[in-house]
Amino acid sequence: ELDREKRDLTYARKKHRSRRFVSDNALDDFNLIAYHRYDKIVDHMIMLSNQYPDLAEICNITNTYEGRDLIGIKIGSFASYKPAIFIDAGIHAREWIAPAVALYIISKLVTEYGKNPNITHMVDTFDWYIVPVANPDGYEYSMTTVCTL
Repeated sequence: ELDREKRDLTYARKKHRSRRFVSDNALDDFNLIAYHRYDKIVDHMIMLSNQYPDLAEICNITNTYEGRDLIGIKIGSFASYKPAIFIDAGIHAREWIAPAVALYIISKLVTEYGKNPNITHMVDTFDWYIVPVANPDGYEYSMTTVCTL
């Protein structure tokens, strides 16, 4: 009886968690209000840097213990000697909201540049360095492993 209840609880958690993820069909229409796997986050940042090459540049910082690339993005108008703002998120692997917020900031800075005077001023005044997932190994682990606490 106890084993069946434990199995049912584990299944319910997995089912609930899977509802929070975006399907693979959503790559073309990236949903900024969902929690994405690390590879989808990196793909989105690469897509943005390809669409806005004069504004965004991918930074491969290092490799993680498990061999993943630790990826960030630099956003700026590439003028020299500007002050910089550094934002890192996703240090604590199970706090999924932080990478989602960092991705929102990245998307706003890149897509609203030249359209929104406040964003244009912020990007012209500062170089932005944003690392949405500073702990990719832990982040992926938290997305693929059911917590039994």
